[in-house]
Amino acid sequence: MQRFKLKWMQVCLGIVAVLLGGCSGSGDSGEQGLSRNLADATPQAVRSLLAEKKIANGDIYLEQSRVHVNIVGLNGEAETEFAQKFSADSYVLHDVAYTTAELEAAYKLLEEQKLYTKLNLYGARLDVKNNKIGVSLPDDQAEEVKEELEKHIRPDMLAYELVELGEPHVVGEIVSLSEPGTSRRILILEPGEAAPTYWFSFNAASELLNGAGERIAAADLLPGQQVKVWHTGTINESFPAQATVRRLELDM
Repeated sequence: MQRFKLKWMQVCLGIVAVLLGGCSGSGDSGEQGLSRNLADATPQAVRSLLAEKKIANGDIYLEQSRVHVNIVGLNGEAETEFAQKFSADSYVLHDVAYTTAELEAAYKLLEEQKLYTKLNLYGARLDVKNNKIGVSLPDDQAEEVKEELEKHIRPDMLAYELVELGEPHVVGEIVSLSEPGTSRRILILEPGEAAPTYWFSFNAASELLNGAGERIAAADLLPGQQVKVWHTGTINESFPAQATVRRLELDM
């Protein structure tokens, strides 16, 4: 009789184990199903979540079919909010230092403080992916420009692109000068062209040299002179095109 009771208890325990195992398996399946039912992140949905939860952010961008989200001071709380809302393979979170508003304010400062002209900057852009302001400038003026620029904008907010001089952008003949009393400009005719192709103006950083490598002034330039010209990289695509001289050499 004792033996029968033991066997019966073993059978009952086995049934309980099976039932518990079945319940456990069902729970895992439910969690996996919940994960599969999460929505994919979209730019609009991500912006809504950031606004609703008041999560400070740099910006968002799309890359390789995922929404990349720059979050200022990324922490576990923000990660949980995203994990509960979106499927894991539809977004990527990045920890960054600055909000979009902070970057835009620094970007506007370049214009407000007239730093483009003052520092001879070739250009600037908001670098969303890297949470920085990208600044393009001539390599031979880099140190003094950086020193002055970083008085106005945090150094770790800036990313620099140094532009080397390289080969001349335009080689040709001065065929005309701007009217007296106006800002000095020269009109260039390139070899093989039927009509002049560039108006070049000057700024305080423009470097002008004669054939001997000596500095000259814009007033020393005359029609008929052959010149090599390097511009600052920004071109107004009118006809003739308009650009600013970085360096000009008389080709004697």
